[in-house]
Amino acid sequence: LGEAFLRVSDSGRLERVLRVINMIIEDPRRGILLEDYRILPDGRQRDLQRSPSGKMASSESPVAALVREMNEELNLGEKDFMLGFIEPVRVEEKPSKAYPNLSSVYELYPAHLTLRIEINDGYSTIDKEDGKKIFFRWQNLPTQS
Repeated sequence: LGEAFLRVSDSGRLERVLRVINMIIEDPRRGILLEDYRILPDGRQRDLQRSPSGKMASSESPVAALVREMNEELNLGEKDFMLGFIEPVRVEEKPSKAYPNLSSVYELYPAHLTLRIEINDGYSTIDKEDGKKIFFRWQNLPTQS
């Protein structure tokens, strides 16, 4: 997919750039949909407790990445959800685990959306890209007093 690319920063150092679409799926009655955990193809379990997200191809628009990731991770098509808005890009810099001497810059695109279909706690899918089984749950929103 060409998910990462290299660039020279303003200070002249080489950095690895990854663009990530973060799907914030909210339901006023149930809260926010989280990836609860994954079962990897080798049987290991990885606990996540985070909003579904995915890396964007370098030439992909945020909306195209959202549609692709909703299909790959949640097995949902465009008719199954409604995009509210995509926030301005947020940037985080972290050391790269794969490339220890190379800084990784993450450009995060938080996308707010609602589902047009019912998804219950325990909803699961098989990731179409790598075969891992993904389990989802709703996290209640804090009550306002």
